[in-house]
Amino acid sequence: FINFSQIVENEVYNLQKAKFKDASKIIIGKNNQETLRPRGKIISPGKHTSVQAVYILGNQNLLKVAVAYILKIAASLSAKESELHVNLGAETDIVKLDLLFTNQLPQDKLDLLFQKFFNEFLNLGELADFTGLEIAIAKEIFEKHGGDLKIQQTEEGLLFSATLIRHEAASQAIGADSKT
Repeated sequence: FINFSQIVENEVYNLQKAKFKDASKIIIGKNNQETLRPRGKIISPGKHTSVQAVYILGNQNLLKVAVAYILKIAASLSAKESELHVNLGAETDIVKLDLLFTNQLPQDKLDLLFQKFFNEFLNLGELADFTGLEIAIAKEIFEKHGGDLKIQQTEEGLLFSATLIRHEAASQAIGADSKT
């Protein structure tokens, strides 16, 4: 099990530290101080984070790549002098990472972001430094972890929404099977 919230927080910090494309102000969501530990497993306490501590079963290196890619694309697309809101929340079975920023793009352009080598079709100067594979790779990583990645236009702006599945710890699942 890995601390997904720590990955998100570290990648936000790395983006800010690198002053990536003069990234807009990044605001991390409120922490409700509740730690969502792996279901059915006891672990040692982790360090305090700015977002809700959420543990998931997954590949830490791949998830770092996926989070970094969507953060960089979102920061590049966000309007100058705007705020990029990063919210991490969890329910019993799902972890949800939302990136919301003020910008407007037509739905057909948003759909192109999922195409490999999208910058060839989009022709957006903000994305000129990208290969055009970042969103496709991030989406595949989230899908390999039982989740999904969606990008949609909302009333507040563009919303990148990634979900992951929270798996039950193996020890509890085995114990439950032996009782039946």
